[in-house]
Amino acid sequence: MEPLGKPGDIATHPQASYGNASGSNKGSSRHLESRTYLKMKSLSFGYNFNLPRLQISNMRVYFSAENLFTITSFSGIDPELPPAYIAREDKYQITGVATSIYPQTRKFMFGVSLNF
Repeated sequence: MEPLGKPGDIATHPQASYGNASGSNKGSSRHLESRTYLKMKSLSFGYNFNLPRLQISNMRVYFSAENLFTITSFSGIDPELPPAYIAREDKYQITGVATSIYPQTRKFMFGVSLNF
């Protein structure tokens, strides 16, 4: 069986060249990836207590959380974030990279509400 070509003919990235007459720097799908994800956006638990002996008609205890986890194969910061924009000549241009924006904050909240 003969080799498919000489070493370097089959490559994942185009050869860098001065002046780029080959057009190897044109946009391509080489770095595209899926942004498919599963995210636990919010979760809440609460319970109401009736405590007449303490003269409390209703006491609610609750816990809630936001942005608990994300399951994805996306290599960027967060698949839900849009690509970054840069300003060029009074216009905004999409860079296509979602790494310049902070991901959404994870929040945990606990509370107690009393009605007398």
